[in-house]
Amino acid sequence: MARSASIPTYANYLASNAEADIRATNSANHDRLRTVKSRWDKRNVFRNNRNIGVG
Repeated sequence: MARSASIPTYANYLASNAEADIRATNSANHDRLRTVKSRWDKRNVFRNNRNIGVG
């Protein structure tokens, strides 16, 4: 179930771990968050909950 960017939601309350849902939740910052994560968490240690993938 894809979420609309116009419907605010909290990442902790997402029903799925689907990349599209996580991206929609972090819409404006998702690319920046991926860049930061790839720099500071290269081994993906912080991968639990709603993970923003390394890359």
